[in-house]
Amino acid sequence: MIPSSPAPAGQGPAAMQEFRTSWKVLLAAMIGVGLCVTGLPNYAVGLFIDPLSREFGWSHSAISLWTVWQMGALACITPVIGILIDRFGTRPIALISIPLFSLAIASMSLLGRDIRMLYLLAVATSVFGGGTIVTLYSKTVNGWFRVGRGRALGFLGSGIALASIFGPRAVQAVIDRAGWRLGFVFLALLVLMVFPVVYFLLFEKERDPAGQETAHKTGLTLGQAVRSPVFWYQGATYLLMSLQTNGLMITLVTYLTDQKLTRSEAASRLGLFGASSLLGRLVSGFVFDRFRAPPVCAAVYFLAALATAALALFGVGFSSECIIVTGLALGSETDALSYLTARYFGMRAYGEIATLFAVGIAIGNGVGPYAISRLCETSGGYEVPFLVVAALTGIAASLMALLSRHPYLETT
Repeated sequence: MIPSSPAPAGQGPAAMQEFRTSWKVLLAAMIGVGLCVTGLPNYAVGLFIDPLSREFGWSHSAISLWTVWQMGALACITPVIGILIDRFGTRPIALISIPLFSLAIASMSLLGRDIRMLYLLAVATSVFGGGTIVTLYSKTVNGWFRVGRGRALGFLGSGIALASIFGPRAVQAVIDRAGWRLGFVFLALLVLMVFPVVYFLLFEKERDPAGQETAHKTGLTLGQAVRSPVFWYQGATYLLMSLQTNGLMITLVTYLTDQKLTRSEAASRLGLFGASSLLGRLVSGFVFDRFRAPPVCAAVYFLAALATAALALFGVGFSSECIIVTGLALGSETDALSYLTARYFGMRAYGEIATLFAVGIAIGNGVGPYAISRLCETSGGYEVPFLVVAALTGIAASLMALLSRHPYLETT
């Protein structure tokens, strides 16, 4: 049994002291997650679907298989990255991975008519970009913050949200003016900009052998964690929610353009998704420091299920509402993974446990866009895939609600 403990109170003076001493690390981590393998490069996938389809004649579902290959490879490499993070630390892994990830993205500008090259390079982006996963940055932030951990992780997640607000429009502008090939090069240069930020600002907190080393080792081993129902509730929830959030996010541009919106208007809606995600991350961070996280997340996920069902039944008129609520759900989901992994399992095997959850997210991220595109083609519209996604999101909300029955670990 996991011992019971109330959520941290988030005492003001102690939390402010943490932020005063650690804000540079937090800023570097925010920038890192914004341009990590599941950040802007993942958000921008939808912007390339129509240009690639026009140039090479590939179907939308065939192009969407890109995400299946990419996230499948990420699911395979992520557990290895988790072990490396726990053994060698976060900073060296990031510094090796960032330039390789940038190079893999730039290589996509060389695509030809053989669609297998798209899938091969998709795998390469995950293999080389695996060392930029959110878990790497969240582990660093968790080490620097305890009293204000929820707020710090909220700010951390806002890096992805900010990237999704401004990034898609910038990438779309490059695609419109210079073509999709230079769009990939531009995206690669953005990723490469993270390297000096990490080099100069991102450091793990040195542990005091008299006290913090013991705290760092407090918690469950991976073997103990997987025997707990809490592990499986969380894992299933993150997988199902990623089907909804990433599936909608990537198919959003093609859906809206099919509904007669311009590509510029569709990209702006993607920015609305980012803004709501930013709000979700910041608000959930503050809420998690004051209330138990699972029931808060469950409520947001139920709203996301209802909004997706409304989009399916009533059409594009409800797209803004669905985008906003889905963004809120994505924000709280990312914060929940980082926060609840530490709260339920401690820091002893944080990297290994969190990266296994990230495997589920990678699977959902990959399957979601392809499944929606394929169901859309077979059913003749978006209603059926959106209703299926709404049902799965409702199941995720129910699992998160069940999680609220289980107590937190006393020492994290």
